[in-house]
Amino acid sequence: MDKAIINKNGNTYLLLYDKKIVANISTVNEFAINYFEKYVSQISRITNSTKRIDGIINGHYFGINLGIIPSNRCSLNCKYCYSQSGVVNENQFIDKNKIKIIIDMVFDNFCKFKSYFTRPINILFHGGGEPTFKWSDFKELVKYIKEKQKLLDVPLKLRLQTNGILSESQALWIATHFDEVGVSIDGIPQINDFMRPFPNDMPTTAISMSSAKIIAAYTKVGIHAVVTENSKGFGKNITNYFIENIPNLDYIHYEKYKFTEVGRNNALTISNQDFIDFLFDCIEAGNNIIRSSVIDTRIKKYYCNSCDGNMIYCFPNNRISLCNEHDSGQYLIGDYSDDIIINQEKYLENKKHIKDIFEKLQCEKCFAFPFCRGGCRSYYDQSYNYKEEWCNMLTKALLRYFEYKLRQPNLLQIVNTEQVIPYIQF
Repeated sequence: MDKAIINKNGNTYLLLYDKKIVANISTVNEFAINYFEKYVSQISRITNSTKRIDGIINGHYFGINLGIIPSNRCSLNCKYCYSQSGVVNENQFIDKNKIKIIIDMVFDNFCKFKSYFTRPINILFHGGGEPTFKWSDFKELVKYIKEKQKLLDVPLKLRLQTNGILSESQALWIATHFDEVGVSIDGIPQINDFMRPFPNDMPTTAISMSSAKIIAAYTKVGIHAVVTENSKGFGKNITNYFIENIPNLDYIHYEKYKFTEVGRNNALTISNQDFIDFLFDCIEAGNNIIRSSVIDTRIKKYYCNSCDGNMIYCFPNNRISLCNEHDSGQYLIGDYSDDIIINQEKYLENKKHIKDIFEKLQCEKCFAFPFCRGGCRSYYDQSYNYKEEWCNMLTKALLRYFEYKLRQPNLLQIVNTEQVIPYIQF
């Protein structure tokens, strides 16, 4: 929102974007959405999105963003595990020699088109299982990437999402090799030990918190927490627990538990309103380190990093997918069993599906679309009522967050009718 400004017209505060009125922020929860609808109707945001340079052209991946799913095995037995909700992955571990070829391709892309890229190579080790489960292979791949970076002298951002079930020596090794680590912990022990236990139901929180603390002493660390019905009313407690026990914590990302058609438990569902209330309790306690997709006010330029072809995920069964949660047919775009093969037809089918979603939901008419870009396609494809479960929640949360931000005394000054003041970027 770096182009947004606040204008005081009499006793009325107006939020403007590109000098067009987008919202009346004078009254609690009463935004003039009609202004925003008029504004977005003047700009073909879908056209802008589809004109973006793709990472996949003529059956070849030219991008520098790679997601590696090393294993579908895990040390935990989480109540909501998405890797048990329809994924067709039959192999337990990735073929480290085959994935090295993909890594080579990404580095080669950067070297060939160095003048085009403004960001470093981005490699993410993610789960669908636990990435560190087979420690020897995980460590070998990380070393291979770091040696390649050093040899070619190119910028790299190496990231990991882990459950934190690590020994002290493993946590320290990760801390000194990764640029950013996300640790999945769902809150205070009474919540996390229930949601994310060992297979024998023994508690896990103390181990994960210890790992996060060790890693945070050396590199950027964030917490990823799924919010369920069990979390209701504990927003401040959970946030304070993380802040007090993990020094130098960079962020806490809260994600609403999503009840889907495949493999997830409806009993854990938290209502939209309860989740929003939870978030604002967390913001009160943690302020600037709280993150959530429904209070992200950055203007988006894509549906998601994967579905627009600018990131690919490689699974243990040698499949290349557009989604880190799925290697099933609907997200499948390639294979690396013998060689790296990208199916251009499947990729274009995925792009068309995204465009169809935008048109069906009438995204262009929604005030929240610039901050959403459609949300999560995986959730859309699994959800019972996406309009209610995502669109309505996002709209409600964003309006409340704008109101919260604009009413902060350090951000909003009383100005004369004709004056406008720069608005601080969120």
